[in-house]
Amino acid sequence: MTDIDRIYLLSYGDIQLIVGTHKKELYIKKNSSFYEFLEYLIEIYGKEIKELIKDPDTGQYLPIMYVINSRVYAQKDLCDVKLKDQDEVAIIYYAEGG
Repeated sequence: MTDIDRIYLLSYGDIQLIVGTHKKELYIKKNSSFYEFLEYLIEIYGKEIKELIKDPDTGQYLPIMYVINSRVYAQKDLCDVKLKDQDEVAIIYYAEGG
C-alpha cells in the first residue's frame, strides 16, 4: 500500500498556460484535503498560479469553480473534501463579459 495518491489536474485558460498541458498527473500525500492540493499547486508553480487562485490582500481562495470528478463544489464545502487516488480536479474561471 502506498502513501501517495495520483491526482489529475484538468486546467483551462491561464492555468493551462502555467501548467503547460490540459491534463497533468500530480502526486500528493494520501488523504490530502482539497486545500492542501491547492497549496501543493502553489508550491510547484509559484507566484503565477497563486495570483490566479488566491486574493493577494486577504490570502483567501478566490471564488472560482472547483470541480472534482465532474461534481461542482461550493467553496464552503471544499474544506471537508479529501482527495483520493485517481481523482480529477478542474479549476475553472467563470465566464466574464457582456
